Amino acid sequence: MTNIPNQATASNNDFVTGDYVVLTSPGTEDVLLEIIDHKYTPDMYRVKILATGLCGPIFKDEIRHATAAEIEAGHRIDQFSNLGNSGKTDSLGDDTHVEKKQQVELLQTEVARLNHKCEMQATEMLAMQAEIDLLRDAKATEQAIEREINSTVCLVEGMHL
Repeated sequence: MTNIPNQATASNNDFVTGDYVVLTSPGTEDVLLEIIDHKYTPDMYRVKILATGLCGPIFKDEIRHATAAEIEAGHRIDQFSNLGNSGKTDSLGDDTHVEKKQQVELLQTEVARLNHKCEMQATEMLAMQAEIDLLRDAKATEQAIEREINSTVCLVEGMHL
């Protein structure tokens, strides 16, 4: 559940799981994102792009809470659109804008794939470490049994002397 109704301003960076956020930098996509959880560091979150379902990491200083109007619209209401010559963004309807958007989407997909790969490798490393620990325990048990056998053999041999 989003935390925005409890926020004094949309720029507050006290994010919790379920919050709707948008990117803050000019020139970035105006997509609506949802906080999934903290990731890697206290300053990084895992977010989901609501329009595509793709997930990836983002630093908390690159996002802000979405306003109620942005949540209703389903995207960031671009505060940077009034900076151009005519008060409009020059890239709207431009083929390069579409190409850049596709490049961003491809990069986001690649980031999600690499994050998944890192998570899988971390899981594999934990499994390998567990196997190593089991082998160490088995070796220690084997050595303890061998010592016990040697001790018993010494006792038996001592009885026969």
